[in-house]
Amino acid sequence: MPLLNIFKLKNAKIAPSSTAQKNEDQRVVGFDPPLPMKLLKLQTVLKLYGGQRHPRLKSYDYFSYSKYQKEFVEWKYVPKGSTTIYISHEPAGRSHPDPEGTQMYHLLLMLERLQKGKISRTDMDSFHTLAYNHNFTTTAKEWSALLAPEKTYIWYDGFCMPSSRLEDGFRSIPEYIKRCDFMI
Repeated sequence: MPLLNIFKLKNAKIAPSSTAQKNEDQRVVGFDPPLPMKLLKLQTVLKLYGGQRHPRLKSYDYFSYSKYQKEFVEWKYVPKGSTTIYISHEPAGRSHPDPEGTQMYHLLLMLERLQKGKISRTDMDSFHTLAYNHNFTTTAKEWSALLAPEKTYIWYDGFCMPSSRLEDGFRSIPEYIKRCDFMI
């Protein structure tokens, strides 16, 4: 399995939600982005796409106007103590970020294995250890707590950003990253 590249924001180790120290000031971020940040529960994404070798990802509109509408949560309404993950990826197509679903398949497989404690530990990428002079390890037990089904939310541009407002969405990304606990 290739090394897991996880970038820790603010030079902090990923801490399980139950032990993460957050106060009100950390929840208030710079400014309101042009496009409100909406996230999906990881469990919803796993339910829809988990185990599918080539999942056909639904759009923002699907989640906004389907039975999954209640699963789409604006960032300011995400419960305190939840884990928010920013998903970064390389677009694989012009009209869709992951037209074959390959990247999402591997991401969800990894997240599901981490959530179930099937990966004993992850270590910070050696390049990042050298560049940032930090070395972090996250254990299976910490990952299981961090990715608790009822309180883990993800932001992924393919289904969390309306295609009709891409320009506003891309201008909002720096603020979205600040609001997340970490990014993959």
